[in-house]
Amino acid sequence: MSPQGASPPTDADLLARYARTGDGGAFRDLVDRHAGMVHAACLRELGGDAARAEEAAQAVFVALSRKAGTIRDAGALGAWLFQAARLAVATLRREELRRRRREAEAAARRNREGDPMTTDTLAVWREALPHLNEAVAALRAKQQQAVVLHYLEGRTQRETARLLGCTEGAVQERIAYALGKLRAFLARRGVTLSAAALASGLHTMAVPSAPASVLAACAGAGTAGATNGAAASSGAVVSLADSILKAFFRAKVKAAAVLGAAVVAAAGTGAAVVAAAAGPLSSSDDPRPSVVCNVKVVSDKVEDVTTLEDWKKAYIKPGMTDSEKAVAVWKTVVKYRHQSPPPSEALSHAGCVHDPMKTIHVYGYGMCCCASSNIEGLARYLGFQARGRILNAHSVPEVFYDNAWRLLDASLMNYFTQEDGAIASVDEIRKAVRGWWEAHPEHAGMRGNDAKLRAFAKNEGWKQGPPLLARSPFYDQDGINGAGWHGWPSNMMEYDWPDEKCGVFDYGPAMGYQVNVQLRPGERLTRNWSNRGLLVPGDPKLDILTTRKPLGFQEKLGDIAPGRIGNGTLEYDVPLASGAYRGSALVLENLAAPGGSPALRAADPAKPGLLVLRMPCSYIYLTGEARLKAAVGTGGSIAVSFSDNHGLDWKPVATVEKPGEVKLDLTPFAYRRYDYRLKIELNGAGTGLEALAIRHDILHSQAPLPALAAGKNTIAFTAGAPEGTITLEGNMNPDAAKGKQVAHTDYRPELKGVGPEILRVGDTGTGEAVYTVATPGDLVRVRLNAHYRARDAKDGYEVFLSFDGGSSWKKAGDLAGPTAASSKYIVFTDVPAGVRTAKVKLAGRQRNTTCCFDLRIDADYREPRGGFRPVKVTYVWEEGGQEKRDVHVCQAAAETYAITCGAKPLMKSIVLELAE
Repeated sequence: MSPQGASPPTDADLLARYARTGDGGAFRDLVDRHAGMVHAACLRELGGDAARAEEAAQAVFVALSRKAGTIRDAGALGAWLFQAARLAVATLRREELRRRRREAEAAARRNREGDPMTTDTLAVWREALPHLNEAVAALRAKQQQAVVLHYLEGRTQRETARLLGCTEGAVQERIAYALGKLRAFLARRGVTLSAAALASGLHTMAVPSAPASVLAACAGAGTAGATNGAAASSGAVVSLADSILKAFFRAKVKAAAVLGAAVVAAAGTGAAVVAAAAGPLSSSDDPRPSVVCNVKVVSDKVEDVTTLEDWKKAYIKPGMTDSEKAVAVWKTVVKYRHQSPPPSEALSHAGCVHDPMKTIHVYGYGMCCCASSNIEGLARYLGFQARGRILNAHSVPEVFYDNAWRLLDASLMNYFTQEDGAIASVDEIRKAVRGWWEAHPEHAGMRGNDAKLRAFAKNEGWKQGPPLLARSPFYDQDGINGAGWHGWPSNMMEYDWPDEKCGVFDYGPAMGYQVNVQLRPGERLTRNWSNRGLLVPGDPKLDILTTRKPLGFQEKLGDIAPGRIGNGTLEYDVPLASGAYRGSALVLENLAAPGGSPALRAADPAKPGLLVLRMPCSYIYLTGEARLKAAVGTGGSIAVSFSDNHGLDWKPVATVEKPGEVKLDLTPFAYRRYDYRLKIELNGAGTGLEALAIRHDILHSQAPLPALAAGKNTIAFTAGAPEGTITLEGNMNPDAAKGKQVAHTDYRPELKGVGPEILRVGDTGTGEAVYTVATPGDLVRVRLNAHYRARDAKDGYEVFLSFDGGSSWKKAGDLAGPTAASSKYIVFTDVPAGVRTAKVKLAGRQRNTTCCFDLRIDADYREPRGGFRPVKVTYVWEEGGQEKRDVHVCQAAAETYAITCGAKPLMKSIVLELAE
């Protein structure tokens, strides 16, 4: 107790007294001050489970008792305890998975879905509750301390100021700043609150006192700390406290898992090597978010098709008929895809690109099978049945609605309507074409002859052909389509195809790719409305590299880009001197704190220093280089390695043994990749890097870029959820991938009873493939797309997921037969909290034929250091030959502004980077 009139002892005083003398009274005072907040934080994250919340809270204070003498900033004790509470809860959840308490987990999940609040607050506040702890944890240290003390512990601003050693004005500023950040965070989770409503809700969360049982248990933690847990706390609580302290230690000392240990673990499990710079930052590190995710800039002159949901919102309107929706799908693929020799990523079984979102954003061109798969994928996303059909030298899709199949050919940009306006099927078109040939033997000489068909079609001669084709609005006077080559002559040959050859086939839409522009300090993404002739393997004389003449029909559909193919750049000038790279690095081992020279160097020169950076990109890499400014001590070296399978294997790039500037060619390693890791190993005293810059040319389509037009343009900027994705996608034929691309076997799946080529089930009739994916942050969802064959009704695969190393499995879906080919996109969201590794199992069964042509697994996770920082958006264009430029710094995660063009602009580039 304090003498009457004297100020009560500070947290620092009480901690020091307990650390020096083991004063139980001092520890009980700390418990009285903070146990309510700690218990409430645990209770929120544990869905109201009082027993486990008490266990977690007690473990937090056991951890405090052991670390009382080492906490440097005792004035921020509340924030330390808040972080410890989150670590305790995460550990409890992991242990729950290991013990396979599925019933307890289900009960906890049901509790979490309920409303843990008993006060009568707004429904919107109840929606915010599940995100509260995460939102507070994402705040900068000073703002987080103020929120914890003032709101979560219910202290006055004066008391908060005293405890933090600052003025009340400073507390007010920190709280105001924090409320703004919390509102932005919650908005990204779909919860919109005014500042007043947020403050009011936070006040209701203050728990000035924990339940008596919790206070007693936590006060006993002081004894537990002194006696190693034997006297006052259970072994489970003490073990949990050990886990908390280990987590703090790992975060503080390494800021990531040790690479060597991860490699050993991965070798046995097939898991990708992932270490995250998670946990509290050290005092020398930048406390601001290290990466801004899902950065999007949209112009009111171009539809927003960034995601599938954005596309759906732009193209599918309320009240549309099924026919109108199907035509909207067709218009999408026509607008964003030009008929050309296809790009080859060497990832798919067909060799082409069959993901509709990749077509829209990365390429903008492809062949008929690509267009067919794109139609199939988008139609199925809307809930339609869709399939492919095989024609004479042509592939087309059909969509089923109104009890009939309808042909929608985005490749040759047509469909055909009956007299009643209904869109015809492939079989109806074949019947019309073949019937016309049979009825007009006088034209037999031009059957199958392109030159003679073109001559017949001229000057509207094509209207004398089959009436179904004669109604087409997509031919010009000479029967040619908007691209200037294919048209009526082609259709008269393609649909002249007999029943026995016109089979049904699924062209394998490869759903899963997403645009996620991520920006780190020093990173810059430039997308250009021009190209330098760079592309993935294809026709080097591709017409749309130099002209948009074939894109006349696309222009009618709203394409205002000056061309189709764009070559941009992704640059990362790694901020070694400031240390701002540390928050997003995957591995930081034995590296000195920022400051000093070289900027990147080993903390202990007797041991190697390791840095692993990840380079994800929404656009495909075409070239790559790394520029180093190296310092090399006597006998020292810098080893640079590259991994394109998430750290499972490393390919040597170069070993630098002399000081100076070095340029490394990454093109042979990064070409046709979307993601890779770069490892820098520093060996020897005086060895390190003063500078590191990474640069890539990328391929992107111009069509979806947010172009400007004459007059006022409204620009909408958003930064979305702080999420990233780890993707497992490789060629399912390992031999075909050699020297070109990653094979699925490079991810080290566990194969039993299935072959390494297309996972063909063997003679035993059953088999399985298990892939392990690990993420740098907590998993949010797992997505899977498979293009497969299951010829018999008893053939197929079942898809399962495990989040406890394979001890238990949850069914995610079926890849069922009978089908010669089909594809399915599965999104699994029932992911336990706090896990960073998933196993995905395809359990195959075979009576006839079961195999998988293409497979893509996407693991979406929360970026450990994700958040919002101001983003600079730079537009460059020309008006009348004069360069114009608009530079805007977006200060909020959602912002709208205007750009006015005095005349029709010739678009040049849009650049995104963090504002310094």
